[in-house]
Amino acid sequence: ETTRVLDTHNVMWQTYKRQQLSSSLPGFVKDFNLDRYKAFELDSWQRFDKVIAINNQEYGYISSVVKSKDKVINMPMGIDLTQWKYDYSGVKSPIKIAYYGSLKTSHNQEDALFVAEKVMPAIWEIHPDAELYIIGTHPPERVKSLSQDKRIHVTGFVENPQEVLREMTLMVCPWKGTYGFRSRLIEVLAVGVPIITTDDAIDGMDLDESSGVYCVKSSELLAEKAVQLLSKSTDELISVSKSARQHVENVYSFHNTYLKCFEELCRTSK
Repeated sequence: ETTRVLDTHNVMWQTYKRQQLSSSLPGFVKDFNLDRYKAFELDSWQRFDKVIAINNQEYGYISSVVKSKDKVINMPMGIDLTQWKYDYSGVKSPIKIAYYGSLKTSHNQEDALFVAEKVMPAIWEIHPDAELYIIGTHPPERVKSLSQDKRIHVTGFVENPQEVLREMTLMVCPWKGTYGFRSRLIEVLAVGVPIITTDDAIDGMDLDESSGVYCVKSSELLAEKAVQLLSKSTDELISVSKSARQHVENVYSFHNTYLKCFEELCRTSK
């Protein structure tokens, strides 16, 4: 007998909702499109024997929709730690700040611009030589043009982003919306780089300051938090960094994510 399994990746209607924000369609059309999309998605979950959720919050939500926790499996995205080796040495000169994520989507483009235009000026007031690295595929011209400032580097596609990330002092990640799984955060923490982000970004992901992630309520507070974190000593940052790597090993290794999930699928499908 075949067991039909759906890996949701995330609650897609939430992603669609954010995409609609940049649409020029009238509000009532956006609402209609979203309601229809959501109805199709929620109906599709009912048609599978098992549904994989990607974080704790979505596990609870999907379980309530399909009305069975036995049908839902929580499987966060894992990471091959042999490919993402720990390498962090604290504050180096010049300070290097990262924005990391695909730049194909409009909301990621807006987030990268936000770091360049709203976060970096506050850092430059204290650290005028600090550099920003925007690391991600498909940067549009409006992002590429930022590199006219010699302190800003727009890398485009990088085959081994860990080689660039391990040179960073910290990463800044603006984000709005409590959905999905920020796998890029796990990759950054694996190489030991502390992260400043929003509460939304880590919703349901079991991350906090003890795992190298410093959160603010909204993107507008990221600059202030970045300045605070950069005031820490190298020893303090290295301690944070080691905690970040340890947390990834404990929670997000292949063994504790994908293998654990497949073992449960095999057990419950018999």
